[in-house]
Amino acid sequence: MPRLTTSLLTLALLGCGSPGGEPKPPSCDGNSPLPPLVGPMPPAGSVFGSVDGTFSTALRGRASAYQQGSATAAYTILDGYNTDARNRPTGELFVLLRSAAKVGGVPLVPVTLEQLNNPGFFPTGAIAAYAEAYDATAKEYTRWLLAKSGCVRVASVSGGADGEVHAFAILKGEWRSNTGALLGQGTASALIDAPLLDFRAGTAPDSMRASITGIRAKPFVAATLDAFQVLHPQQTRLVVVGTQPADTTREIWLTINGVPQTGDSIALGAVTLAEARATRADPPRSFAMLRLLEFAGTKPAVREIWISSSGWVKFGKVVQNGPLALCGAVSGTFAFTAEGTSLSNPSISLGTSSVTAGSFGTRMTIVAQSDTLVDPASLPLAARSDFVAAAPVSTMGFGCP
Repeated sequence: MPRLTTSLLTLALLGCGSPGGEPKPPSCDGNSPLPPLVGPMPPAGSVFGSVDGTFSTALRGRASAYQQGSATAAYTILDGYNTDARNRPTGELFVLLRSAAKVGGVPLVPVTLEQLNNPGFFPTGAIAAYAEAYDATAKEYTRWLLAKSGCVRVASVSGGADGEVHAFAILKGEWRSNTGALLGQGTASALIDAPLLDFRAGTAPDSMRASITGIRAKPFVAATLDAFQVLHPQQTRLVVVGTQPADTTREIWLTINGVPQTGDSIALGAVTLAEARATRADPPRSFAMLRLLEFAGTKPAVREIWISSSGWVKFGKVVQNGPLALCGAVSGTFAFTAEGTSLSNPSISLGTSSVTAGSFGTRMTIVAQSDTLVDPASLPLAARSDFVAAAPVSTMGFGCP
């Protein structure tokens, strides 16, 4: 039986349909047992369902989830989204639960576009919305299906480094434009099988380690680590930056073209000095660099840049969300050989260094299609952790922890 048919049967068993065709949410009291599963479930890290009504589309994309807050006051975000040919989100189902993920059901409370556009808004109960038709000029999605009723049922959940949550979401509500105009009515139903990240207090810190040999031989252990998945059409790339403060601050940059996936092995190559200083290549290519910085007062200045001539990055785990959910995580290993240039005299080569036995693991911020990054060396010391010209904040008002 085709997956679509079996999944729709599953949703029907949950009470999402009736002989009259009127959608019904399943029982959401959290006590009734979940019905038996019919047919195969979607593969791990995916969403499977449909959006119907005035506008309709199939949900056949990726999914992920994370928990944030303290152990006693947590919330959980589930995010499923369709993607284009470059794995960038094109339509996004966002669900927020007002607790850590646990087996059972909760009803959805109504949510408005005005509330979602208020950075200070935090819901009193579970909410859900589907958004699509991103407009680069408006810098946001322009069509929103806002839940007025519905339910989220968590069928199973596991924690740890390889945590996972399996859930069913059913919502009914209004289609609104990004200006608030009523566009019609709609429903959405989806099965979400997502890796579950735990960003609550006490979770493992970010890390990057490597060994540098050659002219700049020294062990590298990052004190701070930042990662950004940029979705801008002309600059789609993952940027991972580890910083090691010392007498001369060192940075390792990994700039990966596109949107990498778990298991990808990406070759690193050379770029020009101008491209390295801009922290992006044109046309887009993957590269790495070692940067040495000195400080004059509170403002850093790049003294040397060591640009990869060859190398690789192997991704162990990539958990991406859409820009509404904002946060994800990435880990992997890397190595590269680099040629050094002194910015005080770019015509003279500093020789060759090798970065080996590299590893990293960090949460990452998903940067919306309209935003890009700025070189942190152009920022005062106090603002160096803010790589984005406008600090990224989810349309929902939630920041990446």
